[in-house]
Amino acid sequence: MCYSGVLSRDRWYLALFFLASLTVRLFYANSLYFNPDECLHINAGSSAQWGVYHHPPLLFWWLWTATLVSGQEWWLRLAPSVAGALTPVLTVLWLRRWMHPVTAWGLGLLAAFAPSLVLLSIQLRGYSLALAAITAALYTLDRAFAETSRRWLWLHFAALSVAILAEFMTAWIALALGLYGILRLLREPALRPLVAPWVAGQTACAGIYAALYWIVVRPVLERTNAPELIQTYLRGGFPQPGENLLVFLAAGSFKQAVYFAGSLPGGLLAAGLILLGLGIWLQQRDSRALLILALALTAAGAMAQFYPYGRSRHTVAIGLVCLGALGAGVEVLARRWPVARWALPSLLLALSFFAPLPDVHNIDLAGWSKPSWDRSVDEMRRRVPSGATILADDEAFQMLQANFSPRNLRYQASGAAHQLQLEHFTVKSLVWEWRNTPVSWVTEEARHTTGGVWLIDTGFDIGAAKAHATKLGAETVWEQPGVMYLARLR
Repeated sequence: MCYSGVLSRDRWYLALFFLASLTVRLFYANSLYFNPDECLHINAGSSAQWGVYHHPPLLFWWLWTATLVSGQEWWLRLAPSVAGALTPVLTVLWLRRWMHPVTAWGLGLLAAFAPSLVLLSIQLRGYSLALAAITAALYTLDRAFAETSRRWLWLHFAALSVAILAEFMTAWIALALGLYGILRLLREPALRPLVAPWVAGQTACAGIYAALYWIVVRPVLERTNAPELIQTYLRGGFPQPGENLLVFLAAGSFKQAVYFAGSLPGGLLAAGLILLGLGIWLQQRDSRALLILALALTAAGAMAQFYPYGRSRHTVAIGLVCLGALGAGVEVLARRWPVARWALPSLLLALSFFAPLPDVHNIDLAGWSKPSWDRSVDEMRRRVPSGATILADDEAFQMLQANFSPRNLRYQASGAAHQLQLEHFTVKSLVWEWRNTPVSWVTEEARHTTGGVWLIDTGFDIGAAKAHATKLGAETVWEQPGVMYLARLR
């Protein structure tokens, strides 16, 4: 049965749904301070360094434009917040084309209000922009094939191009969509008029990837220590020496459901429903089964040591696409128990609230409030005397630069030691080894600087600088747990 018709009443529902989703996101966008990753993006975007970081440039283009107007949190986060609110709307439109509207709306509510997805969608990263564009690409491709429409096919490739420019995780979705498209074109003779524009669109997308490789990926490969990244915060996304690759594939696939559901029990339920829906699609020889199965190719990137496949935002789009199979699984159970159509999505959403699994790549929400940051900054200004030198790790340096440097002074030469003049003191960036000792330190000359030498840490994992402060005999003068640590060298 097809549920593709959208009545005028449903348009009002979708508009109210979008406004509710956007309101929640704007609340968090205005009440949380910029985390270190966001500050890195602000500095790169506002200084037009679109090719110096390992992400495509779409968000940087937005930040370059937005910082001409204001640097306020809600304003800079407006584009990802709007995209985050559009994603569940587009999800409903996409899913209801082949499943019951109640199921589609239930899964749309999960995408709209699961706390982990809300917090991900407001941040100054490309993920939110990519998810909205990917969902638009899914919807428009289905419309193009259903109506044999070149216009919808061109809209599909326009949306896919936006997603490609937003985040590299789109590559795996584009690959899956490409294989799915080939299968549909081969199996359905009525779609032959779409072959030529489909090939042209695929060629254009491949051209975008070629340009991104030359401008972004190649320079990053030349200066990035990939093994170091793999063994630190990305460790769980790559197979470890001696690990069975089939076990890694199974565990990594399960982690996709856990991350998108936002909880371990929700991930178990989601994984079971996805397998059930996928099994039905395979039994019915539904082409959508290939769309889901092809996503497992992402694991090949992890096995080749160049892209993670684990419980992280880097592959959140896999969970989004798998909502199709999840909904198919719900529909199977709803044939016997119609209540499943609203009960199971509601249970998934409830579990994301009451049994949340913390995102290790986020600051804990309790310490992420803007008032906590503002209070710490006030203390820093009050306690650090004029002429002082502040030694900052890379994350703290990025945060101070993004929040207090003029827009035209945020340019950074890759790999160089950085120095920043902020108000009445100087900030020097140190290069740190992971949880070990600094590879460079303050000279004796700097120790005699007027105002003394200070140490600051504002990173995701405050504690490394504190350990160094103890080794150096530094005196702690201010500590806001999870927000800022400030010490003075004696």
